[in-house]
Amino acid sequence: MLLTCDGRLAYHGPTLQGIEYFSSLTYLCPQHYNPADFYLKLISFTPGGEVEAEGARMNLLSASFQKSAMCVSKPLAVDNKHKALGGVRGVKASTWILLKLNFWRASLRLRRDRTFVVLWGMISVIVGFLLGIIYLQQAPNSWRNLLGLLFSLVVADIFMGSLGVIMRFPSEWAIIVRECYSGVNAVGPYLFASFWGILPMAYGPFLLVTVMYWMTGMDADFVRYLRFAGIYLSYDIACLGLGQFVSSLSGNPMIGMTILPAFVAPMIMFSGVLYQKSTVPAWLGWMHHVSLVNYSFSALMAEQIHILPGNQADILAAFIDLNENSAGINVVYLWVMSGALMILTYFALSLRLRNATAS
Repeated sequence: MLLTCDGRLAYHGPTLQGIEYFSSLTYLCPQHYNPADFYLKLISFTPGGEVEAEGARMNLLSASFQKSAMCVSKPLAVDNKHKALGGVRGVKASTWILLKLNFWRASLRLRRDRTFVVLWGMISVIVGFLLGIIYLQQAPNSWRNLLGLLFSLVVADIFMGSLGVIMRFPSEWAIIVRECYSGVNAVGPYLFASFWGILPMAYGPFLLVTVMYWMTGMDADFVRYLRFAGIYLSYDIACLGLGQFVSSLSGNPMIGMTILPAFVAPMIMFSGVLYQKSTVPAWLGWMHHVSLVNYSFSALMAEQIHILPGNQADILAAFIDLNENSAGINVVYLWVMSGALMILTYFALSLRLRNATAS
């Protein structure tokens, strides 16, 4: 493996010894980090970084290699073949190639994060089990029980789904800036592949809703269960999109977690549970149209409200202003919101990338 920094040799030796060599220079590769990305970040100028600090790192890498046993024992022969490449320009990879590259990276990251993947499933089962214990076979007995159960379900997922993305998505920002700056990647293919690359994590919410569904006494019809689970997974995908959008506003996960409540709190307030929709001021009437919680809660409730005895279904429908035939259209709105969040994320990342490379 041969690495150069600022036109000077930084490493020339066995590939497997690269991590050890740079560690001896106090440049440590983080755990679960792609070594190739680590090398590229180390030997490349960071867009927007301090010129003196970047130059000092390049000087240190070059000087250290010149003093290393690799350089002394196997010096490279001097030639001028590189001059024959003057004026040669590379060809930008197609969108399809970039998509395949980013899908490969997303799948590789998922395989490396096995501990996180397993823990995600375990936590989801635990949350589903806790809801099942609290509302054990109680959902059909009272409209307040069904209301509390479904509202708790959607509120839990908007935090779990969003935070799961916020804790991981910003860590890739420095790499994406460098790759897009050098022309080896693009925001669109990266964002699309990253979004679909995290969809396998939806197995967690599927386990959660399955455990909760059968423990709480929901409609025992299997087709009803599949429709209920499908609605919940559509909502989870929208929550992942919300997490990506919030993450796109900052490269710091702590900032993402700080600003997340500013988006989630209004969605919860205007879900139809905590605020009577008919009494909402006209100038705030648009809020429930952009609430993921509103669409998912209404769709899930419309799917299960029939299990209530007597006239309790009518009481609950009047209390939350529910159209009992609205499940399908609310799922459509969830997917529209998912698409809108992806578009907003694309523009936010593009704007940040432009500012980062211009500074």
